[in-house]
Amino acid sequence: MKGTETKGRKCVGKRRHATLQQALAALERMVEAGTFRGGIRAYECNHCGGGFHVGHRPGRRSGRRKRR
Repeated sequence: MKGTETKGRKCVGKRRHATLQQALAALERMVEAGTFRGGIRAYECNHCGGGFHVGHRPGRRSGRRKRR
């Protein structure tokens, strides 16, 4: 099921935040702690019923290359 794969990439291993403000605060803490240097953002997850996550920009997949 394709929808399940998408949910896994968006949700698994990420904390769910109830509000955008909570997600932005978590993002700020991660940057201050040196966990991430950039390229991440807070976003609304369409699989969590209105929850928010912190993660990489859409379309970025580390370690994968596009097939030609």
